Amino acid sequence: MNALTRMIATSIFATTVCATTHAAGTTLAAVATSPVPAATTSPAPPTSTLVGSEACRQPFANYQEWIDFVHGLRAAHGESFDEQAFRAARPPSIFAQLKQGNIECRYIMYRSDGETVTGFVLRPAQSTATPMPVIIFNRGGNRDFGRIVFADLVDLAAWADQGFIVLASQYRGSSGSSGQDEFGGADVHDVMNLIPLAQAMGGDVDNLFMAGFSRGAMMTLLALRQGARVKAAAVIGGASDLQQLGSSRPEMLSLYRELMPGFAQHGKNLMRARSALSFADQIDAPLLILHGGADWRVPPAQALALAERLQSARKPYEMVIYAGDDHALTANYADSRSRTLDWFRRHMK
Repeated sequence: MNALTRMIATSIFATTVCATTHAAGTTLAAVATSPVPAATTSPAPPTSTLVGSEACRQPFANYQEWIDFVHGLRAAHGESFDEQAFRAARPPSIFAQLKQGNIECRYIMYRSDGETVTGFVLRPAQSTATPMPVIIFNRGGNRDFGRIVFADLVDLAAWADQGFIVLASQYRGSSGSSGQDEFGGADVHDVMNLIPLAQAMGGDVDNLFMAGFSRGAMMTLLALRQGARVKAAAVIGGASDLQQLGSSRPEMLSLYRELMPGFAQHGKNLMRARSALSFADQIDAPLLILHGGADWRVPPAQALALAERLQSARKPYEMVIYAGDDHALTANYADSRSRTLDWFRRHMK
């Protein structure tokens, strides 16, 4: 048992604590709480309008061409490429489903606070008699860095292949969207405004789920705070204390200063308002927290701090720390995706 696992096991009095051996000899630590409280009432989300859509572009003729492209891209950046792990996370079968049109992928433009925001919708091409459950995925990064690309669409197609309508926003101020990226300010409405779109598309918003990676984890938690009525949520590599992250990574403070309106005058308040540690007692949806034990971008202590705060507030959650893994959970990507889907199914009505 490594130091981080011991810290989790001794500092959280959860109802379930387990440590197991994962692939390649790494240690997987999981912490869970129960019971799940009844959902609280919340205001209806804002309304939005779909202003345009088109079929997603298919940039590769076949799966091997995609593999070769990714291999070349990684090599150009001096990065290694674990093809076996990549194939496990994004199998040829899902690529084929997307390529053949069995999973419908649409590039969309929709209105959010007067801005025109771009995003994606993926769903099974075969219609069903009953509304399909919905997953909203919130991307990481800022502006065009971290924007949704083809690999992300394959990931989302894997969820759609399991019978979900999946929506994702590029957020305002990036990738063809108007407006300014505020890194957790008014741009959270771009997430909220996907909910009425999902309903208009035949989604079952009584079975609404949300997942977010990195910055998208913050967007997910802020959406929950603002009343997104989700059955369960998952956050991967998310920061729960922006001020602490800025202290350990000064470049993040520069980013906050650049993107958050009014940061020069109200920086501490703006960071606190975006930090889940300050509103953990308002997070009622069952929350799955996934984090890499060797994540240098967002240290795993941020996940532990959020889990402790949720524990104190008696909120339902489960936490998994993948020992030795990085920010994107590269070594355990397939497991993290499967675990997230299982979490959503567990809480489906």
